[in-house]
Amino acid sequence: PQEKLDSLAFPLDERWYSRIKTTWLRSRDGGVRMHTGMDVRCNHGSPIYACAGGTVNSIGYHVKGGYYVSIVDADGYEYFYYHLKKNSQCVARGQTVETGERIGLSGNTGNSAAPHLHLCVITPERRFVDPFPIYYRWVYQHTGRFIKKPS
Repeated sequence: PQEKLDSLAFPLDERWYSRIKTTWLRSRDGGVRMHTGMDVRCNHGSPIYACAGGTVNSIGYHVKGGYYVSIVDADGYEYFYYHLKKNSQCVARGQTVETGERIGLSGNTGNSAAPHLHLCVITPERRFVDPFPIYYRWVYQHTGRFIKKPS
């Protein structure tokens, strides 16, 4: 539901609002996989915050996503935070976190060309949701500024 998605908090400090980028469903690795998330460019070591409260489902390392944290909320939505700085996750599996709680630091791990956060949102039915339209509206509602939509 749109209300659910509109309730998400921004996962970084406000100075990164205008650094949102999406290449939603663009081909990766010669068409082997698709880009299923939103990227926010930021400085290496920037705090990453939970966009929704819930339970930490997993933390670890993925060859493409690098160091990551995943959180599942009470409605079954799962949020993945990828490319975190090595060993910067400051939560543990099974831990309950609140919206806005710091969960790690941004990095450049995995298949990444520059420091950024890759945020992935998955519905309880295991469908990927493009977070860009959510945060495009979110930034406007909180700042009155439009961010440039990628071409």
